[in-house]
Amino acid sequence: MSFFSEFRRRNVPQVALAYLAGAWLLLQIVDTVFPLVGLDEKAGRIVLLVLAIGFVPALVIAWVFEWTPQGIRRESQAPVAVPSSSTGRFERIIILLLVLAVAYFVVDELVIERPPDEQSLVILPFTNLSSDPEQDFFANGLARELRNLLFGLDGLSVTPHTTSEAFPAGVTVAEVRDRLHVTHVLEGSVQKSGNQVRIVAQLVDARTQKPLWSERFDGVLDDVFALQDRYAARIIDDLKVKLVGAAPTSEQIDARAYELYLKAVDIWEEDGSPEEAIALLERVLAIEPDYVPAMFELAKFTVYGANMDRETVEKRVRALVARMVEIAPASSYTNAWLGWIAYQLDGDPQAAADYYERAIADNPMRPVSMLRGVTGYLGFIGREAEAYAIARYAVSRDPANQRWVALVVRWARELDRAEEVLRDFEGLAEWQPENDLLRWHLGVLYLTAGRPGDALEQFDLIIAAGENPSQGMLGRVLALYDLGRTDDFEREFAALRENVGPDGIESVARIYAWTGDNDRAFEYLEKVVDRYGPEGANWARTDLYARLNADPRYAAFLEKYGVSEEDLSHIRFDPPFPPEMQAEIDRIVASLEN
Repeated sequence: MSFFSEFRRRNVPQVALAYLAGAWLLLQIVDTVFPLVGLDEKAGRIVLLVLAIGFVPALVIAWVFEWTPQGIRRESQAPVAVPSSSTGRFERIIILLLVLAVAYFVVDELVIERPPDEQSLVILPFTNLSSDPEQDFFANGLARELRNLLFGLDGLSVTPHTTSEAFPAGVTVAEVRDRLHVTHVLEGSVQKSGNQVRIVAQLVDARTQKPLWSERFDGVLDDVFALQDRYAARIIDDLKVKLVGAAPTSEQIDARAYELYLKAVDIWEEDGSPEEAIALLERVLAIEPDYVPAMFELAKFTVYGANMDRETVEKRVRALVARMVEIAPASSYTNAWLGWIAYQLDGDPQAAADYYERAIADNPMRPVSMLRGVTGYLGFIGREAEAYAIARYAVSRDPANQRWVALVVRWARELDRAEEVLRDFEGLAEWQPENDLLRWHLGVLYLTAGRPGDALEQFDLIIAAGENPSQGMLGRVLALYDLGRTDDFEREFAALRENVGPDGIESVARIYAWTGDNDRAFEYLEKVVDRYGPEGANWARTDLYARLNADPRYAAFLEKYGVSEEDLSHIRFDPPFPPEMQAEIDRIVASLEN
């Protein structure tokens, strides 16, 4: 008998086929079940490795042993009369496994409905290879604008610029993947000389760390818009992003105006001079008077950074938004500012809701500052839980964004979730650089959570930094009171009262309210109103004044100065967030109710 005849007689081919069919079926089950029980890809690879190692031993066993009516025996001991007695059994086993495999495939593809896997992308800041370090803004700006192009696409999660730009130069794809759990990374470099520019970029699969494509572009500054569009299209194609409508494209403007725009945004993001950023944007609009993104940013810088009186700020913002309405009435940029004007300036919360819905429908994640405005609006109409949920969702996507972290803290204070946030923030500490505002929020969280020692540490760090010592001293006095350090409290509070200027009288009111001295708290709140006008009464609505709430004078004080506690639950506001985002918001809101 030939070797191959003996090979077949001992059912080795049948065993090999049965093993492969069974292994394939097992791997499909593993792929479905393991994620449900919290096991990652590493566990699946271990199963695959074990199955691969076991293949050869299975064939050896098939050669050495025979399945007979009397049981499994060594082939040399099997009766000669039944040389092929197991053939039919193996054939039936193979048929059964193949039927199961086909059935699983049909059920998996045609019966089980599951959302498509979401792809995630980090676009790292492009490296500036120019001899002029001042061109950093251009390299950062190109990456930032490419992110803006891709924001809001269904099935693609793009890490916002704050976190993307928090990685140090030279970070590896593996490090980015491990920190953010993303599927893809785009990295590149820019070399600019005059009007000439060279851009090199590559898209890398973060799971395998292998490039999907790499490309070098040499051209003039005017060609940058077409290049951004090409990169966006390639990313959409490679990541299999399903588009609703046409692929996003850049708005092409004068190259010099675009360069000034990138520089203005970079100055603002790097906490530079608001006045300088405003001056640059005014130059942009002198060259490109219809460039809506520049108008949006100019309105933002004017409201949050300009050294102007309120009347001037309001007049300038209204003029900018009126121009945006003429040019792009349906844009998220335009409707975001219309919403802000409606509830901040015009006192029309329902109109604000309508504008915000249109802004989110146009693009739910661009600009991100629009979403921050939405959280403020939700709090204004009494839906603090949703504001908190949006902020928590944003931090999960953008953990290095201090503004979002501060909003989470703010709403946690409103909703009495201090302990929950402090637990979760331990993992965020590595993202956050030294920042007095964040330290203040954390210090107040520690106070409201009954941990004055930890609060004192944060406030002392603010004082040591030297940029905002008065705020640190306020917090320190509150913490000393809660720690029971009466002598230190009395001495430092007396020094604070003696040295406080007209702009600091609210701090004194706050300390009296926190320590339960209601008479003096209301006395100083009246001084706050004298200093800032009736709007100063709003200070008394924060959690640091919570001990005044039970005092009958509290409601009378608010009513006296027109601080409304109006019930706005009748306002209809249904923001059309993407399904994945809405599901996470609903989950967080539900957790607050349990």
